Amino acid sequence: MRRAAVSIPLLLALLAPSPGRAVGYDYVVVASSDSGVFAPLSFSLVPSIGNDGSIAFLATPTGSAQAGIFIGSTPGRRLADYTRVTPPGTTVQQIGSVLGGAVAFTGQSGAQAGVFRWSAGVTTPILAGSQSIPPAVNASGVLAYVDDAGALRIALSQGSTTLIQNGDQIAGGTISHVFSFVYPDINDAGQVAFYPLIFLPNTSCDEPVMRTFPGGAEVIGLGGGDTCDFFQAASVPLAINELGSVAYAPEIFDEILGEMVDTVAVNSSKVWDARDPAFASHLHVTDVALNDSGEVAFRLEGSLADGVYTGSDPASDKVLAIEDPLCDSTVIGVDFQRYGIDPLGRMALFVALADGRRLIVRAEPVLGPGGACQTVPEPAAPEAAIAALLAVAATGRRRVQIRCVRSGR
Repeated sequence: MRRAAVSIPLLLALLAPSPGRAVGYDYVVVASSDSGVFAPLSFSLVPSIGNDGSIAFLATPTGSAQAGIFIGSTPGRRLADYTRVTPPGTTVQQIGSVLGGAVAFTGQSGAQAGVFRWSAGVTTPILAGSQSIPPAVNASGVLAYVDDAGALRIALSQGSTTLIQNGDQIAGGTISHVFSFVYPDINDAGQVAFYPLIFLPNTSCDEPVMRTFPGGAEVIGLGGGDTCDFFQAASVPLAINELGSVAYAPEIFDEILGEMVDTVAVNSSKVWDARDPAFASHLHVTDVALNDSGEVAFRLEGSLADGVYTGSDPASDKVLAIEDPLCDSTVIGVDFQRYGIDPLGRMALFVALADGRRLIVRAEPVLGPGGACQTVPEPAAPEAAIAALLAVAATGRRRVQIRCVRSGR
């Protein structure tokens, strides 16, 4: 029976979405501001998710003045239900990837500032310097970043190697600059996705998304037509998976509308466009993620469609958006990042509710409408927990055990 419970999200992650396919999400509240464990409004950074479904998030424990990164996978009622990543005295700027229990982050630990990797209780500096460098780190601890001179570099421990720099001849063109405001990403094979200014022959396209290989790089996001005309003054969220596929979200110029338009693409295929009449206008893509099954997810902001989506249908491809009902309240804010999706299509979300609660949530794909909210069982209702255990014993269904839904207030 356990194998059957796992197969549903795995099947959903491997199958490409199709119009009209009923896929919803259930929501596991990994941490909540009303649980008594963490202080109200203490979740201040967007969480990330590991391959095992565990979520790393920044929070301040109740009664403490020191925030820290914690890892959790199920709802907890005690601080001991979570693993604390950062030691006392550590400040955190950004949370990066969660890799088999290891967490990458930027911040300051003691007198050192820069990028760190925590694993098995040990915090190791990966790159000293600016706390603002996004921690794009792979499972080997290799970090990809762009320096102040516009060169793409990788670093392990305190050393670094330049991959791409100004004047390099790549893909038949000449690199002029690598944009530092577009954060590169790296996979475990060492492939790096990045966004340069490059002059290519026989084309007017000079701002493609690229992917490195040993000794060079290749164009991923050039394409034709309007997808050539990226807008270099804007951020272009991007992510690379273990197969080397790249998701990115450039702004392009629409000559008819006379304005910039946000899009989402995977490799050279566009999967979403703000001009789709099904969506409200003036939408901006803030983050994009891509898992190893090829499933893309992205966060939109700027209208009543503000939320997280996986495709071009605002109904069937919606993960969660403002004004959605959730956990006996209404969603008023959702945040998401490029390390927010795992191989099974589960996603790590920060959610703000109208009743004042702030949640760290794992959205889990299910067949059907979904919508169930799993939280910590109410302590005043032990009979509900006993009934759930009896149901597990009687049926052998692990799903009954993990779907404890908070009763109405």
